[in-house]
Formats: sequence, structure tokens, C-alpha cells
Amino acid sequence: MNNVGIYSPWVIFCKKVTELFKQDPDVRVEVSDDNQSIKLYVDKTEKADALSKILPSSKSFGNVSVSISVIPSNEGDYKAKYFKTAFDGNGAFSHLTTVDHIPDMYISNPISYCVFKKEVVQYGADDLSSESGVRSTLYQDIASDIFGDVEGVFFCTDVN
Repeated sequence: MNNVGIYSPWVIFCKKVTELFKQDPDVRVEVSDDNQSIKLYVDKTEKADALSKILPSSKSFGNVSVSISVIPSNEGDYKAKYFKTAFDGNGAFSHLTTVDHIPDMYISNPISYCVFKKEVVQYGADDLSSESGVRSTLYQDIASDIFGDVEGVFFCTDVN
């Protein structure tokens, strides 16, 4: 005899949302373990905007409420594109590489590497730990200090 399970209406609702977007390569659905929260990670900004306007923010089943969140990628305001333009022609800059797919791994937003030339940079900084008072560092460290954390962008040094 087969075991028959009885699903709660909110569990069935979560299954419906998952199935509705299962074949959409731009949408990844995550349902919480307790089936009371659904997150749709959407790669295209326009699609994310449309879904956030037409999906309810929650669905109630008696005393249980399922929250629904649409989470867009950063495609609309992805700042890496500005670094390539900003450093074009700068002798310290090597290249910008953007990775938007890693085999067997889901990444919702691209990762960019702002790569600087492999050179030691020295500048006067009243550095008492240096005989000459200069600080020695890499361009990646200077860029990191100046720009701070930029989502999806990493500053690094060329290996060549």
C-alpha cells in the first residue's frame, strides 16, 4: 500500500509557484524550509520589476501567511562597467574581467575583477616604518582604499 501524504494548502501554493517558473532560465525560486517564504531571484531587471508588480507580497491560508519576495539582480546598476571606462588609458590598469557563469554553481549576479598591473607603487606617507618615509603597496590596495567595497567588483593584481 502506498503512503498518502496530505499537503497543507500553503505547501501546495509553494509547489505551484516553483512549477510556474521552473522552465524560466531568468528566475530561480527558493522556498523556505517551513514553506512560509518564497524568494524569486530574477536575472533581468525588467522581468523582476514586472513580477514584483503582479505577484502578491503575501498569501494567507487561515492563520498561516506565505511571504513572496522578488529579488532582482544588480544588472540595472552594475558598477563594474564604470571601472573599465574610468581606467581606460591609465597605465596602472591591466583589464576588467566579468564572470557571469561558473559551471555547477548558481551566481545571481556577475562577478568582475578590476585587474591592475603587477607593479609596486610607492608614495610619500610619513611612514615611520620605512627608512625613506614612503609607503610601498599595490594598485589593488590603493583602489580598494579609494573605492571601498563595490558589490560584485574585486580589485586584484595581474599575475603576468
